[in-house]
Amino acid sequence: MYSTEIELQILSNQKLQTMIKILIIEDSENDTILLVDTIKKGGFELNYKRVEDHQEMNNALENENWDAVISDCALPHFSVQEALKLLHSHGLDVPFIIVSGVIGEEDAVESLKAGAHDFILKDKLARLVPALKRELNDAETRWKHRQAEQALKKTKEKFQALIENSSDIIQIIDSEGIIRYISPSVQRILGYKPEELIGKTSFDWIHSDDRPAVAEEFQKAFQKPDELRITVCRCKHKDGTWRFLEGTGINRLDLPGVNGFISNIRDVTESKRAEEKLRESEDKYRTIFENTGTATVIVEKDMTISLANNEFEKLSGFKKKEIEGKKSWTEFVVKEDLDRLKERHDLRRKNPAATLKSYEFRFVDKNKKVKNIHLFIDMIPGTDQSVASLQDITERKQAEEALKKKINQIERFNSEICSFVAFYPVG
Repeated sequence: MYSTEIELQILSNQKLQTMIKILIIEDSENDTILLVDTIKKGGFELNYKRVEDHQEMNNALENENWDAVISDCALPHFSVQEALKLLHSHGLDVPFIIVSGVIGEEDAVESLKAGAHDFILKDKLARLVPALKRELNDAETRWKHRQAEQALKKTKEKFQALIENSSDIIQIIDSEGIIRYISPSVQRILGYKPEELIGKTSFDWIHSDDRPAVAEEFQKAFQKPDELRITVCRCKHKDGTWRFLEGTGINRLDLPGVNGFISNIRDVTESKRAEEKLRESEDKYRTIFENTGTATVIVEKDMTISLANNEFEKLSGFKKKEIEGKKSWTEFVVKEDLDRLKERHDLRRKNPAATLKSYEFRFVDKNKKVKNIHLFIDMIPGTDQSVASLQDITERKQAEEALKKKINQIERFNSEICSFVAFYPVG
């Protein structure tokens, strides 16, 4: 009366070979055995428990996990609606299938509204296993969907927290340059609340002198959407001052949920000011470097001349562009003096106090002319560089040599006079 042998054979050929746990709400042991037998013949390995009332069901739900619930609707002291309410109070979303000998249409509709997934008459049990498979699959789909939603929610919360607590500004603007989103960090950097800027064009707070360059980068982002664009510009703080901001952006107009240009913007005002001070300092020292009146060079650890002034150009005969970063100071030293100077170069970087800071050597210029040089050299603190000043003492050396020759001549002349007087005494 429950199913034909042919129907059971069809169900047996569709075995899932799956172990499931079913909570059966049924007051008849015989009907329970028949349900279990039908489910097993349908391809399931089954672990089940039979309960008859609210307390037994509640204990079963509290102590074990269940894959599905099958319930009779004709229990004298426990209705389907009560069973569904109890199931939902435990926060469970598992298939709830009603199997009953007789069920009225109105009761069936009310049960489905209350959360039952299907109802099957006991003389149509061939429908039970297909319905169970379908509802188990649907329950798994709902579970996966909930898991995905929870993961998405966590991801959204995570990125929301990252954005809202980022030290940088996160901004999304549309194809017209209108700000559609801007993170709360804008208030810390520029003094504006996000709602004061959303809906306005981002060009409103960019310095007029910087707008053409920013607009050009904006247009390039249209032409090459996959390329990162980096811009630095001055933006107006709410207090009227200007801040230097560096933005890194990419075109994501085609990305659903974004539909705009995403930019990560950071405040680089202090670094820009430091760069300006450094540039001013470099300009000042470059001016001093160029106007010392003495040939001066900066020497690297590898002996390369990284910087040379105009006086060194005159001394060497080479242009600065031929020297800086290209020539070693060793190319300007006569062979006989080279080993001595190399030794001092190395020792100066190991122990600056252990080597001389002033000495003479012979210098070779572009035309192979040898010049006498008095060198003043020392390390630049905190670097591997040394600064050297070269004084051409060739004329002084020549004058000294000429003087020595004169003195020698005078001494020989005096010696000859003395010899003559001794040989021819006076009187």
